[in-house]
Amino acid sequence: MRLIVPSRLAYGTSGAGSGSSELTSGRIAGNQCLDYYIHVIDNQAAYDVASIKRYRPIII
Repeated sequence: MRLIVPSRLAYGTSGAGSGSSELTSGRIAGNQCLDYYIHVIDNQAAYDVASIKRYRPIII
């Protein structure tokens, strides 16, 4: 599922974030929407089994 949240519902038109209001590198600018992809799982047990089968440990 794709979920698009308008800026006014997420954090307002003036933006939000941490850091300085003068330096915009650490902030979300105003009027920018949030775009999420959500994967819905209807069978948790089957998903767990498939995840375990796909797991590949990293050997250093």
